[in-house]
Amino acid sequence: MAYLFCKLTKFFLTLSGVIFLLIFFLYIILPLTFDRFEYSESYADLNAAVEEGAVRRGWIPSFVSEDAYNIIEMHNHSPSEQFLKFKYISAQSFQSKINKFPEKEGYWRGKKFKKIPYSRLIFRNGFQNMLQDIDHETAECYRMTEGDILLNVYLINDKRNKTAYFLW
Repeated sequence: MAYLFCKLTKFFLTLSGVIFLLIFFLYIILPLTFDRFEYSESYADLNAAVEEGAVRRGWIPSFVSEDAYNIIEMHNHSPSEQFLKFKYISAQSFQSKINKFPEKEGYWRGKKFKKIPYSRLIFRNGFQNMLQDIDHETAECYRMTEGDILLNVYLINDKRNKTAYFLW
């Protein structure tokens, strides 16, 4: 009887160890190996993005200044979320584009940016991880509005690093 008890105990300890490792792999290790975004693309500058059709497809909005470079766009279709990051040379060029927003036609027509404190940003899913480089002291944050409605669309301008982040 003791022999059977020892064998059963060893079997269940082995089985529970295998189950633990399987759960650990499925829920901890496996998700870390996948990029959360289904699609990502990078462009050397705005001209390259135009040539590859990213602007025409609407992935790069009209407020991206002509001197933008190191452009990275990411998309996840389920749930629907997009991320755009780019560097710019001239702060004046970038700010003038923001001031001319919204577009007269297209998806962003009628929408405006409202300046908000950085602490009021509401992050969705993994966006917070992509914003770790931001200088919180000099960052200007905007939330998009459509009339009186606040949208979950954000523009963050890190003035010190001359980098802009657009999340929608």
